[in-house]
Amino acid sequence: MASIPYSDLRRGAHVVRDGQLYSVVDHELRTPGTLPSKLRIWLKSRRTGAVTDHRVHPEDRVEEAVLETRSVRFIYRTGDHFVFMDEESFDQHELPAPFVAAGANFLKENAAAELIVFNDRPVALELAATVELTVRETEPVVRGGTASVVTKPALLETGLRVTVPQFVCAGDVVVIDPRTAKYAGRVRRA
Repeated sequence: MASIPYSDLRRGAHVVRDGQLYSVVDHELRTPGTLPSKLRIWLKSRRTGAVTDHRVHPEDRVEEAVLETRSVRFIYRTGDHFVFMDEESFDQHELPAPFVAAGANFLKENAAAELIVFNDRPVALELAATVELTVRETEPVVRGGTASVVTKPALLETGLRVTVPQFVCAGDVVVIDPRTAKYAGRVRRA
């Protein structure tokens, strides 16, 4: 790992401080009059999720963390664990449910994701920008109800409940944005 000055850090960078992995949430440089500059930096612990505030000299150094991104596919769920397969090495990674968190609602068999690894230990799971899921249940289409944008609840194949436009029927495949858990479009039938 390379040592870099705090002043070179940007939002989203990852560092190792006191043996722990952190991501930079924000930073602010203050130069009060004739006094030396101070850099205020907010770091989020990748282990606990806690955000801490630090004040350092801009020229002080910190260890930059080198994270590896691996392409993985979700293969199955067993109890409280989700099993992903590395697409390059075919190794299987068993991740606990709290690690996957809200992403569990968007995972169906063979779904692609990115596993972020530090020192051969998974630290984050990033899903695709959009996922395609089949509507399992929804109210029937109401004819003549297209004068305004009307939505209705729908149950998707993973158990996720979202609101969809009136024209969506059971069996349709819809596009969902995992960051907001909202409807983003419908996949056209061939």
